[in-house]
Amino acid sequence: MIRGSCLCGVVRFEVAAGVLDEAPGLSPDRHILVDFKAPWHEMTDGFEQATKRELIRMRISEMKRRKESE
Repeated sequence: MIRGSCLCGVVRFEVAAGVLDEAPGLSPDRHILVDFKAPWHEMTDGFEQATKRELIRMRISEMKRRKESE
């Protein structure tokens, strides 16, 4: 059960992508929490890179959009 979030009381299952028999049909579109990456690690794949602060802003705006569309 998830507590301390808007999903409180919801049972959530997580499955590692590596255990799936077939491709999940999803692929990465951004790197998150890049402010915590090792200083020697370079991300050269061209994906968007978001810091913790930017990720929080994105989530808040997504939640606002969902609320407005209800």
